[in-house]
Amino acid sequence: MDTPKAEVLITVDGAERGRLVVEPGEYVIGRNPDCAIKVEADLVSRRHAKLTINFDNAFIEDLGSANGTRVNGEPVAGNTRLWQNQKIQVGAATIELHRLKTESSRDVSLAPTQAVVATIVSDADVYAEEVLAALQAAGLRAEADLRNEKINYKVREHSLAKVPVLLVVGKREAEEKTVSVRRLGSQAQQVTTLNEAIRMLAAEAVPPDLWQAAKTKAA
Repeated sequence: MDTPKAEVLITVDGAERGRLVVEPGEYVIGRNPDCAIKVEADLVSRRHAKLTINFDNAFIEDLGSANGTRVNGEPVAGNTRLWQNQKIQVGAATIELHRLKTESSRDVSLAPTQAVVATIVSDADVYAEEVLAALQAAGLRAEADLRNEKINYKVREHSLAKVPVLLVVGKREAEEKTVSVRRLGSQAQQVTTLNEAIRMLAAEAVPPDLWQAAKTKAA
């Protein structure tokens, strides 16, 4: 699998001040010359914040800066998870993080995050955690999105992040132990039992070369 990359865009008052492409790792943001992400702007500390980029998520942490770090206007407390399209504010500068995806990310077997469980209402949070645990037990790289956001917003956000499969759950799905499967690039929804969804996704998660080898051996 290709190493995922992300583009970091730095702006001040809407004007671009910097742009760079990074791979998974830890990057200190600040005015110091040795900072991996150097930001020259008012109210930015010498070592202001730390950006951590993983294969399937990203986090921002304030490093005791004089003026704090914000995400979409909200102060950062501790190591804070970043979501698609959120903006980091360090002093007078704004930093945006955009994942650069390869074509292979459409393949469930190759995607860093193979599936996301997204809730429609908070009443489904407990069931969503059960679905997530079942997916992970089956060996799938999955996450849960329990944020208090509209489902259309979540679908759009994870589609932009090229997540191959969304498992949407609400009160009805929780009661019936089902999931609504949405695939990247398709408007169609498939409602199925949780067990059937796991069986289907686990089979799709087998890399093509291993699947072909197993098929040849069975023949």
